[in-house]
Amino acid sequence: LLSMPHKRPQQARSRFTVDAVYGALVRILDNGNWSNVSMRRLAEESGYAVGTLYDYFPDKFAVLSGYVRTAIEARLALMSEITEMDWRKRVKRAVQIMLGLGVDVPILFPRLMELEYKIAGEGQHQRVFREFVTAWTGILGKDTALKGISASDIEIVVLLSWGSWRYSALLGPKFMQDEVLSNYDSG
Repeated sequence: LLSMPHKRPQQARSRFTVDAVYGALVRILDNGNWSNVSMRRLAEESGYAVGTLYDYFPDKFAVLSGYVRTAIEARLALMSEITEMDWRKRVKRAVQIMLGLGVDVPILFPRLMELEYKIAGEGQHQRVFREFVTAWTGILGKDTALKGISASDIEIVVLLSWGSWRYSALLGPKFMQDEVLSNYDSG
C-alpha cells in the first residue's frame, strides 16, 4: 500500500507547517540522500515537533508523496496561466515550467525516480498524465494555426516534455543550469 499524506492543509497556518516540512525535506536531500530522511530529522530541520508531523503524514514516504504532488500542482497552476498570443511562446513557456527552468516551482530531485514505486502507483501516474494533457490542450488549443493537432499529438507532447524532465534530472542540476537553461532562454 502506498503512503499518502493524511490530509491537505486548508488553513494558512497548516499550509505554512506543511511547506516548512517540505522545505526541510529539500534541505536534507540537498545535503545527503534518502537514508538521511526520517520523521525525527524532518521535525528537527523544520522546527516542528514529531507529533505535529504525524498529524499530516504517517511516514517519510507520505512527506515525499505530498511534496511531489505539490511540485506537480505548482507546474499545472503556472501552465494554466500561460496567455502569450504566439503559440511558439506558449510552448516554450510550458516546457520551461515542466522542466522547472526559470520558474518558481518546487524542484524535483533525480533521486525521486528511485522512490516513485513507493509513493505512486499506476493510477496516480495516469491521473498526472491526464492533468498534463489537459494543461497542454489548453496551451495548444488557443491557436487557430494548430487546429489540426490531435489528442494523440498532445499526449506525445506531454510524454516528450515530461520525459525530458526525467532525463534532464539524470544529467544533473549543473547541466540544466549551465547548458540547457542558458541556451533555451536565448532562443
